[in-house]
Amino acid sequence: MIPGLRNIKKTYGYLCDPTDFAREYLYYCSGMGYIVNSPTFRCDRDYFPDYVVMYCASGKLHISQYGRDAVLSPGQCCLMYLEDAHLYYSDPDEPCAVAWVHFGGENIRSLFQPVFRDAPGYLIIEDSRLLVLIQEIISSYESDSQNAFFKISADIYQILMLFLKASVSPCGPKSSLVRTLDPFLLRHIGEKITLEMMAEHCCLCPQYFCRRFRKETGMTPMQYLTKKRIELAKYYLLYTDEKISWIADTLGFYDANHFSLCFSKTAGTTPSKYRK
Repeated sequence: MIPGLRNIKKTYGYLCDPTDFAREYLYYCSGMGYIVNSPTFRCDRDYFPDYVVMYCASGKLHISQYGRDAVLSPGQCCLMYLEDAHLYYSDPDEPCAVAWVHFGGENIRSLFQPVFRDAPGYLIIEDSRLLVLIQEIISSYESDSQNAFFKISADIYQILMLFLKASVSPCGPKSSLVRTLDPFLLRHIGEKITLEMMAEHCCLCPQYFCRRFRKETGMTPMQYLTKKRIELAKYYLLYTDEKISWIADTLGFYDANHFSLCFSKTAGTTPSKYRK
């Protein structure tokens, strides 16, 4: 299990009743929760209101809509339109752990209309920030704060922008090595990851893997690993109250000083200042 789901032991969820104000003016949440290693989980519906975003933390999640089938692997996240027939279910041999949120809003359909025209029904991207945002939505709901729906709306907006940015990115296709490597890095992000481990996961010898990775991405594999760790650290700093020492340990840095040094070099400021 990746760090973001370290304390989630069982499947559970909430159904929400958004206020009229939230439905009219904000992005609102109609349900949320976790599916944890349930081999029998299956959802087969002709209709359900709004949208769902599902982040696969481990195992495999199968999805199907409009004759398009896909399998979500660890580190992948799906945005799906639910008002037409849809199916998603856990792999019986590799049960999934999934964080999910049902949500809606006035302009979502028009916002994604050009994207869904090319890829009807659902979108799949890889971005570790999505898990943090989904968990922030669940935490905001559980806090029972009177103003939680404003925070939830802001987090849903960020989720939509991440999907939209990935869907219309002018940067071209992601490196094939990065696509292979990202789920592995996310699963082991808190461990000591070596160049040899990354090369072995990609079924290449270390020397050739390093040369090819640098050619495809413009950086070394270890630089890319640090970049991924800092990317996730930024969201822990902004959207959680976790201590800097905890973030450093969770994301695989030697200690808080090493984390601060790497963060400052990459982000141009210290973790404490970035959080403020």
